Amino acid sequence: MVTTNFWLVGTSALGVVIFGIAIGIFSIFKARKLEQKLLRNFGIMAIFMGLLLLGPATDFLVVLFTTISTGTGVNIQPLELYAILSYMWVAPALIMAMYIGGTLLTPKAKWYIVALYAILGIIFEYLLFRWFFSIDIDPGGFFDAMDPITDPFGIDVIDASFNNASFAFILVLIFILSALLFDGIGALRKSFQLTGDLKKKFLYLSIGFILFTLAAVIDALFNIAIILFLGRFAFIADNIFLYMGIR
Repeated sequence: MVTTNFWLVGTSALGVVIFGIAIGIFSIFKARKLEQKLLRNFGIMAIFMGLLLLGPATDFLVVLFTTISTGTGVNIQPLELYAILSYMWVAPALIMAMYIGGTLLTPKAKWYIVALYAILGIIFEYLLFRWFFSIDIDPGGFFDAMDPITDPFGIDVIDASFNNASFAFILVLIFILSALLFDGIGALRKSFQLTGDLKKKFLYLSIGFILFTLAAVIDALFNIAIILFLGRFAFIADNIFLYMGIR
């Protein structure tokens, strides 16, 4: 018998994935029609943002399917696959966010910004996959720090968390703060310098990026089902505001 936590965490994660992919594809097709590159880039970013919850969404579907078909729920195996399915999208989502922010806020320096975060993203992805495949012992405590990955025994969604002292967590913290300060606060500051429709668009962008960072913090730090459920509405709302700011 699955738990209430299973439904709250699982359905909210699946909703974020579906909505992110849907609005991303919609934006890409609309961008092709309007020949608007920025909207296309937003669509790509929205898909990556939605896929950040692919781990819990996939685990939710696996447990649901096995419970219905056999009467006994089984989580995805190995449990560490949860981390790969979720965190492998962190770097692509961040790079697209910084590219969009750079295009709008500091177009002359955007490629320097993208290059910096691409390097950090590659480091993050390397650590993630090295941890997953256990190529060697990890003396720095990068992703072995995601232990414990809680075994929910087929009645709940997998839970995993970083060690707050690990280098991987520091990278994630840098990514979140960068999106907040550069994209969120940067767009807000830009809105104060503008008037009319442009002011409104940059305000929407600011709200969208701030909601994204808020949702990311909630998802990274909390494992209380109702908080995660409510917090994931911010993942959906951020795409709506970002779309309104870019279209």
